[in-house]
Amino acid sequence: MSQGSLYIRILLVAMILIMVNVLSSYFFGSIDLTSDKRFTLTEKTKEIVPEIKDFMSIRIFLEGEDFPAGFRRLRTEVEQFMKQLRKINPNVHYQFVDPTSGTDEERAGRLSEMQKDGLDPVRLMVSDGASSSEKLIFPYAQINYGERTSVINLLESQTPGQDQEVILNNSAALLEYKFASTINHLLKYAKDNIAFLAGHGELEQAQTAALEKDLRRHYNTARMVLDSLIQIDPEIAALVVAKPKSAFSERDKFLIDQYVMNGGSILWLIDRTDVNLDSIGKYGVYVPTEYDLNLDDLWFKWGFRPNADLVLDIECTRIPLQVGQIGGKPDYKLFPWFYHPLLGARSDHPVANNLDRINLLFAGSIDTVRTGTDLKKTPLLKSSDYARIQRSPMRLGFDMAHQQPDPSKFTRSEITIAWLIEGEFPSLYKNRVPQAFQATLNELGSPYRERSSKAKQIIVSDGDIAKNLYRSDARQYSALGFNKFENFVFGGNRDFVINAIDYLIDDSGVMDSRKKELKLRILDGVKADNEAVKWQLINIVLPLLGFLLFALGNHWWRKKKYTVKE
Repeated sequence: MSQGSLYIRILLVAMILIMVNVLSSYFFGSIDLTSDKRFTLTEKTKEIVPEIKDFMSIRIFLEGEDFPAGFRRLRTEVEQFMKQLRKINPNVHYQFVDPTSGTDEERAGRLSEMQKDGLDPVRLMVSDGASSSEKLIFPYAQINYGERTSVINLLESQTPGQDQEVILNNSAALLEYKFASTINHLLKYAKDNIAFLAGHGELEQAQTAALEKDLRRHYNTARMVLDSLIQIDPEIAALVVAKPKSAFSERDKFLIDQYVMNGGSILWLIDRTDVNLDSIGKYGVYVPTEYDLNLDDLWFKWGFRPNADLVLDIECTRIPLQVGQIGGKPDYKLFPWFYHPLLGARSDHPVANNLDRINLLFAGSIDTVRTGTDLKKTPLLKSSDYARIQRSPMRLGFDMAHQQPDPSKFTRSEITIAWLIEGEFPSLYKNRVPQAFQATLNELGSPYRERSSKAKQIIVSDGDIAKNLYRSDARQYSALGFNKFENFVFGGNRDFVINAIDYLIDDSGVMDSRKKELKLRILDGVKADNEAVKWQLINIVLPLLGFLLFALGNHWWRKKKYTVKE
């Protein structure tokens, strides 16, 4: 082979490589060979994305220097997902933005605007081995579609003691759900309506302010008093009954019954007993009473029965109790309080799957019962394997908190605290509709229904799961899930309630993408440190040795082939 031919071949190979590289920047393709199908979109996502008819701009704030390795991996996962969306629909345009770039003045102005939009930074300590510094990271994506804007928090909240790799892995697993759900909401021309029931001592608007603020990104919310209605508007997509304390009249129950019979969905957040820490602290020994809600017959007819008991769990949060005095002032220490269970994800249902820990206050157990119609019952929240039930009547005091828990007394496992019931519900008033109620239906031109169309209900035995703390003097409310004693926000509370409402309203199936799980393959740190030199040699020396052997072999073969024998 002449030297000129060799140069031509090298030039052709270089040109081919350049062309392939240029074309790859315009065309995206991949084959998913992973066992957990991490790069495969769900069918519902593939149906939603083509519906984007206009320009959709997505700004992702995971950009900057000196990112920790885990966040660089999350950025890569987001970019991979964005490429998949853009491959399906070219109307999707995305860019990565560094919010900390520019001059000090530009950066301050930008960060101020972002915080007004609720984009609060995550503060991380970044170490280079010799020193460490604090870095602000904004794990958000902002989607603009027409005149509508929505923000996605790409980072799952952290429970105390939880490994950062687990958090980032869960965040990557939920990327598809968060983007698909948000895009689905942005594509709707009108928001669905959610009504919070009032008039029976339910949580006040100030106590659900944090929840309603989050809901209003995609829904309309309002308060509704049944006394002023003759029918619950079927345009209400979901009804939230949050911690009622007084009895429901038969008229109220009939309105709720017919709302469900017409396909309405309800989120029940129920306390069966009147108990809180203030009452125990005030009386020393407290005997809680049961709330008389007059709803047992309705719930029983629909297949569930919240019990007048309390669940005690060894996995729980703590409360402060006085242990003495220091300098004439009370000295407090935190003690485990078994009546405040800390629940982990024990369900693979989309409502509860991949959730952070959920902190409940004085939750009870819930049983299911057989009904006259075919209903599907799915447990959503359960206690740990070390729990027990305390039935009413009961005496409560703080003495238990000062004692070491006896595991032999916590023998119940996976006590169900929340259920999803879905299907065709039977009416409580079958063959016994009061004449006045029937007259009202006739006036409305709405026939009485004794069996529902497909409907959904979720029952949680703790009304406080939707409650935020509120300071009336400052008119400030805390984040949903904030525990003032632990000084920590349990993000699972917010996510569970939002997921529950999303599931009750959405029939599109987009929540199925929440089932996606990415297997976390974490290196053995001790083994990696002990064998560091070995693997460095394998990764550096072996490739060089292989290249050298190939060069020598190629030289020997060419010499043998082209040497002219005399």
